[in-house]
Amino acid sequence: MNPNVTPKASQRGPPRAAAGRLLGRARSALIGVLIVVVGATVSVLLAAEWQAGQLSANRTAFRSTAAALSSSLGSKLDANYTLTRTMRAIATMEPTAGDTRFMQWYQELQQGAPASPGVVAVLIEPVRAPQLEAFRRQAEADPTFRRLIGARFQIVPSGRRALYCLTRAIVGTDTTTTSLYPPLLDYCAPVLPVIGRSPYAGLIRTGTDTGSFLVTSLPGVDGSVVAIGVAVYRRGAPLPSVEARRAALIGFIGTSFNSAQLLRSVLVGHRSLSIALYHENAGGPLQLIARAGPNQSHEAAVYSNRKQLPDGWLAEVSGTADGSVSADAQGIAVLGFGLAITLLVLLLYVAQSRSRQVAWSLVREKTEELEYRALHDPLTGLPNRTLVLDRAEQMLARGRRQHVPAIAMFMDIDNFKHINDRFGHWAGDEVLRRVAARLSSVLRPTDTVGRLGGDEFVMLVDSAALDTTPELIADRILALLREPMALPEPVSSSVLVSASIGIALGLPASAEDLIADADLALYSAKAVGKDGYVRFESAMRSAARDRVDLEFDLVNAHEQNQAP
Repeated sequence: MNPNVTPKASQRGPPRAAAGRLLGRARSALIGVLIVVVGATVSVLLAAEWQAGQLSANRTAFRSTAAALSSSLGSKLDANYTLTRTMRAIATMEPTAGDTRFMQWYQELQQGAPASPGVVAVLIEPVRAPQLEAFRRQAEADPTFRRLIGARFQIVPSGRRALYCLTRAIVGTDTTTTSLYPPLLDYCAPVLPVIGRSPYAGLIRTGTDTGSFLVTSLPGVDGSVVAIGVAVYRRGAPLPSVEARRAALIGFIGTSFNSAQLLRSVLVGHRSLSIALYHENAGGPLQLIARAGPNQSHEAAVYSNRKQLPDGWLAEVSGTADGSVSADAQGIAVLGFGLAITLLVLLLYVAQSRSRQVAWSLVREKTEELEYRALHDPLTGLPNRTLVLDRAEQMLARGRRQHVPAIAMFMDIDNFKHINDRFGHWAGDEVLRRVAARLSSVLRPTDTVGRLGGDEFVMLVDSAALDTTPELIADRILALLREPMALPEPVSSSVLVSASIGIALGLPASAEDLIADADLALYSAKAVGKDGYVRFESAMRSAARDRVDLEFDLVNAHEQNQAP
């Protein structure tokens, strides 16, 4: 054997082993790189999808809230217009009525539908110089107006003019305008004290000529005080032209209110939203009247919704949905979660010794998810029947210890099938989610709102610290559900919902009995006309048992008649 050949052959093993190790390392490194690339790619895609879904959810929640706020604002504005129209009707039907008569009418109106606080309505009457003495006698003969003007009949500003525009009657609850403006302020004077050049003569002339409602900010008052003005014409007078309207004019109604206070009352409980109120007089530009809420101009994820309201008003709601989490933040969180999983998989591949710990962690997460799904409704996220009954048993046990009754409310939506038939099951599911959210907003964190299935909901109210009655809670729930629900695309329509509620109060033997009592009360609420509530009475259980017995007897009789 050649000694020079044998050593070379014996050296072939180590290079091959080294090459194998290098190949194994390269393969491991390649698999690690693939894990990182695939994991990062999937994480980015999931984060983008999650962000898009959250943006859609936030936008939907914002639109629903904005529609509700705009509707509430429209109702409050309509109340001010109603007062203005009522004052105009009184002035038209009773042209000689004074402040005392108007106060009598106002007090009668307050008994039926009280006006909004901070609202004052004024009747301004044009008085020519020859008629001034007669106007003074009428004013001083009116005890209410005499108390308003005091001891002296003094027109402000003083001086002789061909035409005066003087206050004839004032009603309302606000003292802002009455304390700032003298009672006998001449609104038609060219120059007014404190205010300067008067805009009122032009506004009265425009309102007279057009016959339309006018809206303006009150000079000399905080810019948030706004007035609605409209001309009053002689009853039955034809008004085909400007000249005819001027000849038939007998006065002018001005109703003032604090627009900033009005917006703040609508925004109660919505800290992330702001409202801007605009108005456009006939033939005039759109003007900003008031704004309330936080400044949203520098926020990145701010939504905006404009809604045209009656009588030339426009409401713009901007901000984010109440309680919504930033979609960007959630997207980053999902991305971070995905990258963390990627790193975990990489570490599992590199260090298999940690596989058991990671596996148990994943098992725990899945177990919690399965437990949650087993106890919650997948559509609304509310507790399902199993969890509701468990909490009801806890409530009954607590009630027995504290000697307080348990309260359960069983509710279903009236004519819910019509929503599914008209708009589809997608819209029905959306309505159920909205109803669940509204119910949760009415009740306290210590109470329970659950869905038993279909359109049936159960509310368990903790009576230990309850400062109201179940009936008042039911009233609030029904009133909130009556507010329109603006469904998003593809429906893009508002849905009106009503519901019926059965109330059970007491400490029955079991949670099933408590829920059953509430269900019997619900049956009675449906029977008396829906959109209402009925409280359970023991006679209902007997009536239900009699119904079941009667049905059973009828079935038996039917089967016996058919027997051979």
